[in-house]
Amino acid sequence: MPDYENMSWLEALQYAKEISGLTAEEIASRMFVKPSVVRRYLKNDGGYAPGLDKIPLLCLAMNNGVLLNWIEAQIRICSISIPPAKDRAEVLTAVAEASAALGDVQRRLVETAETGIDPVCARELRSLLEDVILVCQRCQLMLHTLAQKRYRTDCEPLCSLADPKKQRIPWWKFWKR
Repeated sequence: MPDYENMSWLEALQYAKEISGLTAEEIASRMFVKPSVVRRYLKNDGGYAPGLDKIPLLCLAMNNGVLLNWIEAQIRICSISIPPAKDRAEVLTAVAEASAALGDVQRRLVETAETGIDPVCARELRSLLEDVILVCQRCQLMLHTLAQKRYRTDCEPLCSLADPKKQRIPWWKFWKR
């Protein structure tokens, strides 16, 4: 799945075109606009971008919802304030929480082996799965700031709790103590 949170609108549009398998001319004919308009959208000539009213037409013409997924991802980033992870341990803890939440879903499914899934159980399972999704999204958002960087030199990588500057003692020196 593409990283919609870190894509620009132009990258999202180009990706949507790519997975549609259509040419700019075919997209334009489906939108009832000139091909030059679609080409300008795809090149970003001087900040030329599709208007809000063109987004649904582009999605329908390309027969995918990539642009809508991109918009949703941009809104989700703005609406949820999760501080970035300070170290690897925070990320590992969040992933462990997601694993535990998924374990709750599995446990509940095992309990339904004899009785089957009834409407009450289905609602409970949906709620448990929503918990899994929320924990996973929280973990994603913890990594968002770091993921925005293009190169390793632009940021400090998340390190373990161990001090990387502390010199390690070779294994054979332990025997001399």
